[in-house]
Amino acid sequence: MATPREDGKNDIAGVVGAGFMGGGIVQLFACAGYRTKLFDSREGAAAASIAKTTALLQRRLDLGKIDRAELDALTGNASVADRLDDLADATIVIEAMIEDLDNKRGIFQRLEEIVAADCIIATNTSSILVTSITAGMTAPDRALGAHFFNPVPLMRIAKVISTAS
Repeated sequence: MATPREDGKNDIAGVVGAGFMGGGIVQLFACAGYRTKLFDSREGAAAASIAKTTALLQRRLDLGKIDRAELDALTGNASVADRLDDLADATIVIEAMIEDLDNKRGIFQRLEEIVAADCIIATNTSSILVTSITAGMTAPDRALGAHFFNPVPLMRIAKVISTAS
């Protein structure tokens, strides 16, 4: 399970977008011990993504490719956020939606209103300038690009891009 920080709180990761990349990011964080919340505006998409990942890990467990602890970490740490507001207690939120500037910019502006001032807001974009996404934010310096490579749980690498200050 998640390890408490020095201040006694557990780090919570939020993911916006339940597609292939979002599901992989959830698996990576949840299996690393972080309480992880997945939000998607499509009804049932977040639950379906977590169920698909759970089934995939169960198959890998059955084949002896992972141990029980990895599956237990996913099922114990990954949950659905029914509303974007449910990510308010996250210490990092990673947006992994389709490559649409207006949608990404809107999510970043909304997240900035929801999460605490010290929460990192990241995008998994691979084709849009991070500064374009953060252009409408009050504090764009709290945002960054975190481009995960596909498939996320196997590659375990991300390119981190800062915003211009």
